[in-house]
Amino acid sequence: MKKIISIRPDANGSRLLGLISAFYVAEKLNAKPCFYWRDGIDGLDAKHGLEKDKFTFDGKEILSVHTDKKEDIFDKDFLDEFHVEKPDENSILFWEFSKYKTLEQISQVLKNKTDNIKYIEVKFFGFVKEDDYPKKACEIFTKKIKFSKQMQEVINKASDLAKSLGEFSALHIRSGDVVYSFNSTRKTSTSNYHATSAHFAIELINSTSGKIVLFGDDVSTIRQIKDYINDDRILVAQDLKEKIENEKGWHLDTATKSFLFDVIFMSKAKEIFGSGSSVLLLSAQVGEKNIISTHTFLRTKEHYYNIKKNLEKIHLHKDQQAFSYLQAFLLADKLNIDISFQEYCLKKALELDFENDKYRLYLVYHYLKHHGIKKADEYMGEILKERKDEFLKTILLVIEGNYTYSHRELRMFFYYNEDKYKNLAVVKKAILDDGILFKQLSFKNKFHTFLKRVFCNTALSKYILKI
Repeated sequence: MKKIISIRPDANGSRLLGLISAFYVAEKLNAKPCFYWRDGIDGLDAKHGLEKDKFTFDGKEILSVHTDKKEDIFDKDFLDEFHVEKPDENSILFWEFSKYKTLEQISQVLKNKTDNIKYIEVKFFGFVKEDDYPKKACEIFTKKIKFSKQMQEVINKASDLAKSLGEFSALHIRSGDVVYSFNSTRKTSTSNYHATSAHFAIELINSTSGKIVLFGDDVSTIRQIKDYINDDRILVAQDLKEKIENEKGWHLDTATKSFLFDVIFMSKAKEIFGSGSSVLLLSAQVGEKNIISTHTFLRTKEHYYNIKKNLEKIHLHKDQQAFSYLQAFLLADKLNIDISFQEYCLKKALELDFENDKYRLYLVYHYLKHHGIKKADEYMGEILKERKDEFLKTILLVIEGNYTYSHRELRMFFYYNEDKYKNLAVVKKAILDDGILFKQLSFKNKFHTFLKRVFCNTALSKYILKI
Protein backbone atom coordinates (compact mmCIF):
# COMPACT_ATOMS: atom_id res chain seq x y z
CA MET A 1 0.00 0.00 0.00
CA LYS A 2 1.27 3.46 -0.89
CA LYS A 3 2.35 5.75 1.96
CA ILE A 4 2.27 9.51 2.39
CA ILE A 5 5.84 10.65 2.97
CA SER A 6 7.64 13.84 4.01
CA ILE A 7 11.26 13.99 2.80
CA ARG A 8 12.13 17.68 3.15
CA PRO A 9 15.92 18.20 2.83
CA ASP A 10 16.02 21.70 4.32
CA ALA A 11 15.93 23.00 7.91
CA ASN A 12 13.91 22.02 10.99
CA GLY A 13 10.89 24.22 10.37
CA SER A 14 10.22 23.01 6.84
CA ARG A 15 10.79 19.40 7.87
CA LEU A 16 8.28 19.56 10.71
CA LEU A 17 5.75 21.39 8.53
CA GLY A 18 6.16 18.60 6.00
CA LEU A 19 5.75 15.96 8.70
CA ILE A 20 2.52 17.56 9.94
CA SER A 21 1.25 17.68 6.35
CA ALA A 22 2.05 14.00 5.79
CA PHE A 23 0.09 12.99 8.90
CA TYR A 24 -2.83 15.22 7.87
CA VAL A 25 -3.06 13.94 4.30
CA ALA A 26 -2.63 10.33 5.43
CA GLU A 27 -5.47 10.65 7.93
CA LYS A 28 -7.73 12.21 5.32
CA LEU A 29 -7.03 9.47 2.80
CA ASN A 30 -6.87 6.57 5.25
CA ALA A 31 -3.23 5.95 4.37
CA LYS A 32 -0.04 5.41 6.35
CA PRO A 33 2.17 8.47 7.07
CA CYS A 34 5.95 8.26 7.17
CA PHE A 35 9.03 10.45 6.85
CA TYR A 36 12.71 10.41 6.03
CA TRP A 37 14.98 12.61 8.19
CA ARG A 38 18.40 13.09 6.66
CA ASP A 39 21.47 14.09 8.68
CA GLY A 40 22.66 17.59 7.91
CA ILE A 41 21.56 20.14 5.32
CA ASP A 42 23.09 20.56 1.89
CA GLY A 43 24.78 23.86 1.17
CA LEU A 44 25.61 24.85 4.74
CA ASP A 45 29.13 26.15 5.25
CA ALA A 46 30.91 24.16 7.93
CA LYS A 47 33.30 27.02 8.68
CA HIS A 48 30.42 28.86 10.37
CA GLY A 49 30.06 26.12 12.96
CA LEU A 50 26.53 25.35 11.90
CA GLU A 51 26.33 22.17 13.93
CA LYS A 52 26.10 24.39 17.02
CA ASP A 53 23.16 26.51 18.09
CA LYS A 54 24.73 29.74 16.76
CA PHE A 55 27.73 31.11 14.90
CA THR A 56 29.43 34.46 14.26
CA PHE A 57 29.67 36.30 10.96
CA ASP A 58 31.50 39.65 10.81
CA GLY A 59 31.04 39.97 14.56
CA LYS A 60 27.28 39.31 14.40
CA GLU A 61 25.72 36.50 16.44
CA ILE A 62 23.44 34.43 14.21
CA LEU A 63 21.36 31.41 15.16
CA SER A 64 22.13 28.25 13.22
CA VAL A 65 19.70 26.44 10.94
CA HIS A 66 21.43 23.09 11.37
CA THR A 67 19.28 20.09 12.28
CA ASP A 68 20.06 17.47 14.91
CA LYS A 69 20.02 13.74 14.28
CA LYS A 70 16.59 12.14 14.30
CA GLU A 71 17.50 9.96 17.31
CA ASP A 72 18.06 13.12 19.36
CA ILE A 73 14.82 14.75 18.26
CA PHE A 74 12.19 12.03 18.25
CA ASP A 75 11.04 9.27 20.57
CA LYS A 76 12.43 5.84 19.64
CA ASP A 77 9.03 4.17 19.30
CA PHE A 78 7.86 7.02 17.07
CA LEU A 79 10.87 6.53 14.80
CA ASP A 80 10.36 2.78 14.69
CA GLU A 81 6.79 3.28 13.52
CA PHE A 82 7.06 6.19 11.10
CA HIS A 83 10.65 6.73 9.95
CA VAL A 84 11.85 5.03 6.76
CA GLU A 85 15.24 4.76 5.12
CA LYS A 86 15.79 7.04 2.14
CA PRO A 87 13.51 5.78 -0.65
CA ASP A 88 14.52 5.41 -4.26
CA GLU A 89 13.28 8.51 -6.12
CA ASN A 90 11.66 6.29 -8.74
CA SER A 91 9.34 4.96 -6.04
CA ILE A 92 8.10 8.45 -5.07
CA LEU A 93 5.39 10.55 -6.67
CA PHE A 94 6.43 14.11 -5.97
CA TRP A 95 3.42 16.29 -5.31
CA GLU A 96 3.34 18.99 -7.97
CA PHE A 97 0.77 21.54 -6.87
CA SER A 98 0.10 22.52 -10.49
CA LYS A 99 -0.90 18.90 -11.21
CA TYR A 100 -2.46 17.69 -7.96
CA LYS A 101 -4.45 20.46 -6.30
CA THR A 102 -6.92 18.48 -4.22
CA LEU A 103 -7.03 15.53 -1.88
CA GLU A 104 -9.37 13.81 -4.31
CA GLN A 105 -6.70 13.84 -7.02
CA ILE A 106 -4.12 12.34 -4.67
CA SER A 107 -6.72 9.78 -3.58
CA GLN A 108 -6.97 8.58 -7.17
CA VAL A 109 -3.20 8.09 -7.29
CA LEU A 110 -3.37 6.07 -4.08
CA LYS A 111 -5.90 3.74 -5.73
CA ASN A 112 -3.75 3.21 -8.82
CA LYS A 113 -2.48 -0.38 -8.71
CA THR A 114 -0.63 -0.42 -12.02
CA ASP A 115 2.44 1.68 -11.26
CA ASN A 116 5.52 1.13 -9.09
CA ILE A 117 4.92 4.14 -6.86
CA LYS A 118 5.27 3.33 -3.14
CA TYR A 119 5.23 6.84 -1.68
CA ILE A 120 3.40 10.10 -2.32
CA GLU A 121 5.43 13.07 -1.11
CA VAL A 122 3.96 16.16 0.54
CA LYS A 123 5.88 19.33 1.42
CA PHE A 124 3.52 21.77 3.08
CA PHE A 125 -0.22 21.25 2.89
CA GLY A 126 -1.29 24.47 4.61
CA PHE A 127 -1.86 26.30 1.33
CA VAL A 128 -4.81 24.03 0.50
CA LYS A 129 -7.98 25.51 1.95
CA GLU A 130 -9.28 22.71 4.15
CA ASP A 131 -11.38 24.12 6.97
CA ASP A 132 -10.14 21.70 9.59
CA TYR A 133 -6.44 22.00 8.77
CA PRO A 134 -5.43 24.61 11.41
CA LYS A 135 -6.94 22.62 14.27
CA LYS A 136 -5.69 19.29 12.93
CA ALA A 137 -2.17 20.64 12.42
CA CYS A 138 -2.02 21.72 16.06
CA GLU A 139 -3.31 18.33 17.23
CA ILE A 140 -0.77 16.46 15.11
CA PHE A 141 2.15 18.43 16.50
CA THR A 142 1.07 18.23 20.13
CA LYS A 143 -0.39 14.71 20.23
CA LYS A 144 0.87 12.56 17.38
CA ILE A 145 4.48 13.63 16.88
CA LYS A 146 6.43 12.16 19.79
CA PHE A 147 9.63 13.97 20.74
CA SER A 148 12.58 12.65 22.69
CA LYS A 149 12.81 13.28 26.42
CA GLN A 150 15.31 16.12 25.98
CA MET A 151 13.17 17.84 23.33
CA GLN A 152 10.04 17.47 25.45
CA GLU A 153 11.94 19.20 28.24
CA VAL A 154 12.65 22.08 25.86
CA ILE A 155 8.96 22.30 24.98
CA ASN A 156 7.97 22.38 28.66
CA LYS A 157 10.49 25.09 29.56
CA ALA A 158 9.43 27.28 26.66
CA SER A 159 5.79 26.94 27.71
CA ASP A 160 6.67 27.84 31.29
CA LEU A 161 8.59 30.94 30.19
CA ALA A 162 5.71 32.14 28.01
CA LYS A 163 3.26 31.62 30.86
CA SER A 164 5.44 33.63 33.25
CA LEU A 165 5.37 36.66 30.93
CA GLY A 166 1.62 36.95 30.79
CA GLU A 167 0.07 38.43 27.64
CA PHE A 168 2.55 39.38 24.91
CA SER A 169 2.85 39.79 21.15
CA ALA A 170 5.60 38.21 19.08
CA LEU A 171 7.55 39.70 16.18
CA HIS A 172 9.68 37.33 14.17
CA ILE A 173 12.48 39.17 12.34
CA ARG A 174 13.74 36.81 9.63
CA SER A 175 17.21 37.69 8.44
CA GLY A 176 20.40 35.59 8.37
CA ASP A 177 21.07 33.70 5.15
CA VAL A 178 18.64 35.76 3.04
CA VAL A 179 20.34 39.05 4.00
CA TYR A 180 24.00 38.40 4.76
CA SER A 181 26.67 38.02 2.11
CA PHE A 182 27.75 34.57 3.31
CA ASN A 183 24.87 33.20 1.23
CA SER A 184 23.92 33.82 -2.42
CA THR A 185 20.22 33.53 -1.51
CA ARG A 186 20.26 37.25 -0.78
CA LYS A 187 20.65 37.83 -4.54
CA THR A 188 17.28 36.29 -5.31
CA SER A 189 13.95 38.05 -5.65
CA THR A 190 12.37 35.37 -3.47
CA SER A 191 14.26 36.81 -0.48
CA ASN A 192 12.75 40.30 -0.87
CA TYR A 193 9.78 39.67 1.39
CA HIS A 194 11.03 36.52 3.07
CA ALA A 195 12.94 38.64 5.57
CA THR A 196 12.12 41.73 7.61
CA SER A 197 14.57 44.62 7.67
CA ALA A 198 15.57 46.20 10.98
CA HIS A 199 13.93 49.48 10.01
CA PHE A 200 10.63 47.83 9.17
CA ALA A 201 10.80 46.00 12.50
CA ILE A 202 11.36 49.32 14.31
CA GLU A 203 8.33 50.87 12.63
CA LEU A 204 6.12 47.89 13.47
CA ILE A 205 7.19 47.92 17.12
CA ASN A 206 6.50 51.65 17.34
CA SER A 207 3.05 51.02 15.83
CA THR A 208 2.01 48.49 18.49
CA SER A 209 1.33 48.63 22.20
CA GLY A 210 1.91 46.22 25.05
CA LYS A 211 4.68 43.73 25.68
CA ILE A 212 6.37 42.44 22.55
CA VAL A 213 9.01 39.70 22.29
CA LEU A 214 11.45 39.84 19.38
CA PHE A 215 12.47 36.54 17.77
CA GLY A 216 14.86 35.95 14.90
CA ASP A 217 18.13 34.50 13.71
CA ASP A 218 20.23 37.70 13.71
CA VAL A 219 20.49 38.13 17.47
CA SER A 220 22.94 41.04 17.34
CA THR A 221 20.69 43.16 15.11
CA ILE A 222 17.64 42.34 17.21
CA ARG A 223 19.49 43.63 20.27
CA GLN A 224 20.39 46.77 18.34
CA ILE A 225 16.70 47.30 17.56
CA LYS A 226 15.77 46.99 21.23
CA ASP A 227 18.53 49.40 22.30
CA TYR A 228 17.56 51.92 19.60
CA ILE A 229 13.90 52.03 20.64
CA ASN A 230 14.85 51.89 24.34
CA ASP A 231 11.51 50.75 25.71
CA ASP A 232 11.09 48.32 28.63
CA ARG A 233 8.08 46.65 26.99
CA ILE A 234 10.43 45.16 24.36
CA LEU A 235 12.00 41.79 25.18
CA VAL A 236 14.47 39.71 23.18
CA ALA A 237 13.74 35.97 23.09
CA GLN A 238 17.43 35.04 22.99
CA ASP A 239 18.13 37.12 26.12
CA LEU A 240 15.31 35.38 27.98
CA LYS A 241 16.64 31.97 26.88
CA GLU A 242 20.15 32.81 28.04
CA LYS A 243 18.84 34.09 31.36
CA ILE A 244 17.21 30.71 31.99
CA GLU A 245 20.44 28.97 31.04
CA ASN A 246 22.48 31.08 33.45
CA GLU A 247 20.03 30.79 36.33
CA LYS A 248 19.19 27.10 35.97
CA GLY A 249 22.44 25.75 34.58
CA TRP A 250 20.47 24.44 31.60
CA HIS A 251 21.72 24.77 28.03
CA LEU A 252 20.10 24.97 24.61
CA ASP A 253 23.31 23.67 23.12
CA THR A 254 22.06 22.47 19.72
CA ALA A 255 20.39 24.23 16.81
CA THR A 256 17.23 22.11 17.06
CA LYS A 257 16.78 22.72 20.78
CA SER A 258 17.10 26.46 20.25
CA PHE A 259 14.73 26.33 17.29
CA LEU A 260 12.10 24.27 19.11
CA PHE A 261 12.22 26.57 22.13
CA ASP A 262 11.50 29.57 19.91
CA VAL A 263 8.66 27.79 18.10
CA ILE A 264 6.84 26.89 21.31
CA PHE A 265 7.55 30.24 22.98
CA MET A 266 6.28 32.19 19.96
CA SER A 267 3.21 29.99 19.61
CA LYS A 268 1.97 31.23 23.00
CA ALA A 269 1.79 34.89 21.91
CA LYS A 270 -1.61 36.56 21.58
CA GLU A 271 -0.64 37.71 18.06
CA ILE A 272 2.30 36.88 15.80
CA PHE A 273 3.88 39.33 13.36
CA GLY A 274 6.43 38.31 10.76
CA SER A 275 7.40 37.63 7.16
CA GLY A 276 8.26 34.41 5.34
CA SER A 277 9.82 31.82 7.63
CA SER A 278 9.19 28.18 8.42
CA VAL A 279 9.79 29.00 12.11
CA LEU A 280 6.97 31.52 11.90
CA LEU A 281 4.63 29.20 10.01
CA LEU A 282 5.23 26.33 12.39
CA SER A 283 4.68 28.55 15.45
CA ALA A 284 1.39 29.75 13.99
CA GLN A 285 0.29 26.17 13.34
CA VAL A 286 1.25 24.99 16.80
CA GLY A 287 -0.57 27.90 18.43
CA GLU A 288 -3.53 27.96 16.01
CA LYS A 289 -2.76 31.61 15.25
CA ASN A 290 -3.01 33.74 12.13
CA ILE A 291 0.20 35.47 11.06
CA ILE A 292 0.02 39.24 10.68
CA SER A 293 2.30 40.02 7.74
CA THR A 294 4.87 42.67 8.59
CA HIS A 295 4.95 43.91 5.01
CA THR A 296 1.17 44.09 4.63
CA PHE A 297 0.80 45.81 8.01
CA LEU A 298 3.28 48.54 7.02
CA ARG A 299 2.04 49.12 3.46
CA THR A 300 0.94 52.75 3.91
CA LYS A 301 2.49 56.12 3.12
CA GLU A 302 2.59 57.02 6.81
CA HIS A 303 4.61 53.92 7.68
CA TYR A 304 6.86 54.46 4.68
CA TYR A 305 7.79 58.01 5.67
CA ASN A 306 8.44 56.91 9.25
CA ILE A 307 10.77 54.19 7.96
CA LYS A 308 12.51 56.69 5.69
CA LYS A 309 13.00 59.07 8.62
CA ASN A 310 14.86 56.39 10.61
CA LEU A 311 16.69 54.84 7.68
CA GLU A 312 20.11 56.29 8.47
CA LYS A 313 19.83 56.76 12.24
CA ILE A 314 20.96 53.32 13.38
CA HIS A 315 24.37 51.82 12.59
CA LEU A 316 23.79 48.34 11.13
CA HIS A 317 26.02 45.81 9.44
CA LYS A 318 26.40 46.85 5.78
CA ASP A 319 24.41 43.83 4.53
CA GLN A 320 21.53 44.66 6.86
CA GLN A 321 21.60 48.32 5.85
CA ALA A 322 21.60 47.38 2.16
CA PHE A 323 18.55 45.19 2.76
CA SER A 324 16.77 48.06 4.53
CA TYR A 325 17.39 50.28 1.51
CA LEU A 326 15.98 47.53 -0.74
CA GLN A 327 12.81 47.18 1.32
CA ALA A 328 12.36 50.97 1.42
CA PHE A 329 12.65 51.00 -2.38
CA LEU A 330 10.14 48.15 -2.77
CA LEU A 331 7.59 49.88 -0.55
CA ALA A 332 8.02 53.26 -2.30
CA ASP A 333 7.70 51.52 -5.66
CA LYS A 334 4.53 49.73 -4.57
CA LEU A 335 3.07 53.01 -3.29
CA ASN A 336 4.37 54.82 -6.42
CA ILE A 337 5.86 57.68 -4.41
CA ASP A 338 9.23 59.34 -3.79
CA ILE A 339 10.67 58.50 -7.22
CA SER A 340 14.09 60.12 -6.78
CA PHE A 341 14.55 58.48 -3.38
CA GLN A 342 13.86 55.07 -4.92
CA GLU A 343 16.93 55.46 -7.10
CA TYR A 344 18.92 56.70 -4.11
CA CYS A 345 17.99 53.59 -2.12
CA LEU A 346 19.10 51.20 -4.84
CA LYS A 347 22.40 53.00 -5.37
CA LYS A 348 23.10 53.02 -1.62
CA ALA A 349 22.28 49.30 -1.41
CA LEU A 350 24.70 48.67 -4.26
CA GLU A 351 27.44 50.65 -2.53
CA LEU A 352 27.05 48.49 0.55
CA ASP A 353 26.70 45.14 -1.24
CA PHE A 354 28.50 45.65 -4.55
CA GLU A 355 28.42 41.97 -5.53
CA ASN A 356 24.62 41.82 -5.36
CA ASP A 357 23.43 42.24 -8.94
CA LYS A 358 19.81 42.16 -7.82
CA TYR A 359 20.15 45.87 -7.10
CA ARG A 360 21.38 46.47 -10.67
CA LEU A 361 18.37 44.59 -12.03
CA TYR A 362 16.02 46.80 -10.03
CA LEU A 363 17.81 49.93 -11.23
CA VAL A 364 17.15 48.81 -14.82
CA TYR A 365 13.50 48.30 -13.87
CA HIS A 366 13.38 51.71 -12.14
CA TYR A 367 14.84 53.52 -15.16
CA LEU A 368 12.42 51.78 -17.53
CA LYS A 369 9.47 52.74 -15.36
CA HIS A 370 10.37 56.34 -14.60
CA HIS A 371 13.10 57.58 -16.98
CA GLY A 372 12.48 55.80 -20.26
CA ILE A 373 13.95 53.06 -22.43
CA LYS A 374 17.05 55.00 -23.50
CA LYS A 375 18.22 55.54 -19.91
CA ALA A 376 17.59 51.89 -19.03
CA ASP A 377 19.45 50.64 -22.10
CA GLU A 378 22.42 52.90 -21.39
CA TYR A 379 22.65 51.65 -17.80
CA MET A 380 22.31 48.08 -19.02
CA GLY A 381 25.29 48.78 -21.26
CA GLU A 382 27.37 49.79 -18.23
CA ILE A 383 26.42 46.57 -16.47
CA LEU A 384 27.36 44.45 -19.49
CA LYS A 385 30.79 46.10 -19.71
CA GLU A 386 31.56 45.63 -16.02
CA ARG A 387 29.60 42.55 -14.84
CA LYS A 388 27.96 40.75 -17.74
CA ASP A 389 28.64 37.20 -16.53
CA GLU A 390 27.81 37.97 -12.89
CA PHE A 391 24.58 39.78 -13.81
CA LEU A 392 23.31 37.02 -16.08
CA LYS A 393 24.25 34.39 -13.55
CA THR A 394 22.15 36.21 -10.96
CA ILE A 395 18.97 36.57 -13.00
CA LEU A 396 19.21 32.97 -14.27
CA LEU A 397 20.10 31.54 -10.86
CA VAL A 398 18.64 28.14 -10.00
CA ILE A 399 18.32 26.99 -6.37
CA GLU A 400 16.94 23.53 -5.53
CA GLY A 401 15.75 23.13 -9.11
CA ASN A 402 13.79 26.40 -9.18
CA TYR A 403 14.58 29.64 -10.98
CA THR A 404 14.78 32.50 -8.50
CA TYR A 405 13.48 35.18 -10.86
CA SER A 406 10.10 34.64 -12.47
CA HIS A 407 9.05 35.31 -16.05
CA ARG A 408 7.05 38.25 -14.72
CA GLU A 409 10.17 39.89 -13.32
CA LEU A 410 12.18 39.34 -16.50
CA ARG A 411 9.49 40.48 -18.92
CA MET A 412 10.92 44.02 -19.06
CA PHE A 413 13.65 42.76 -21.39
CA PHE A 414 11.03 41.74 -23.99
CA TYR A 415 9.12 44.98 -24.47
CA TYR A 416 11.55 46.74 -26.79
CA ASN A 417 12.94 46.35 -30.32
CA GLU A 418 16.34 44.70 -30.11
CA ASP A 419 17.75 46.57 -33.14
CA LYS A 420 17.29 49.88 -31.35
CA TYR A 421 18.09 48.91 -27.74
CA LYS A 422 20.98 46.52 -28.16
CA ASN A 423 21.97 46.21 -24.49
CA LEU A 424 18.53 45.12 -23.35
CA ALA A 425 18.55 42.76 -26.34
CA VAL A 426 21.68 41.01 -25.05
CA VAL A 427 19.84 40.08 -21.84
CA LYS A 428 16.73 39.07 -23.75
CA LYS A 429 18.80 36.71 -25.90
CA ALA A 430 20.45 35.19 -22.81
CA ILE A 431 17.04 34.55 -21.26
CA LEU A 432 15.74 32.91 -24.43
CA ASP A 433 18.90 30.86 -24.95
CA ASP A 434 18.68 29.61 -21.38
CA GLY A 435 15.06 28.57 -21.93
CA ILE A 436 13.94 29.98 -18.60
CA LEU A 437 10.54 31.07 -19.92
CA PHE A 438 9.72 27.63 -21.29
CA LYS A 439 10.94 25.89 -18.14
CA GLN A 440 8.78 28.07 -15.88
CA LEU A 441 5.53 28.09 -17.79
CA SER A 442 2.95 25.34 -17.91
CA PHE A 443 2.43 23.51 -21.21
CA LYS A 444 -0.65 25.50 -22.18
CA ASN A 445 1.32 28.76 -21.93
CA LYS A 446 4.35 27.62 -23.92
CA PHE A 447 2.77 28.22 -27.33
CA HIS A 448 1.82 31.72 -26.13
CA THR A 449 5.46 32.26 -25.16
CA PHE A 450 6.57 31.07 -28.60
CA LEU A 451 4.35 33.70 -30.21
CA LYS A 452 5.94 36.32 -27.97
CA ARG A 453 9.34 35.32 -29.26
CA VAL A 454 8.12 35.66 -32.85
CA PHE A 455 6.64 39.11 -32.30
CA CYS A 456 9.24 40.49 -29.90
CA ASN A 457 10.76 42.78 -32.59
CA THR A 458 7.52 44.23 -33.89
CA ALA A 459 5.72 47.42 -32.98
CA LEU A 460 3.08 45.28 -31.28
CA SER A 461 5.60 43.81 -28.84
CA LYS A 462 4.79 46.19 -26.00
CA TYR A 463 1.20 44.94 -26.02
CA ILE A 464 1.79 41.29 -26.84
CA LEU A 465 4.76 40.64 -24.58
CA LYS A 466 3.06 40.89 -21.22
CA ILE A 467 4.67 37.67 -20.08
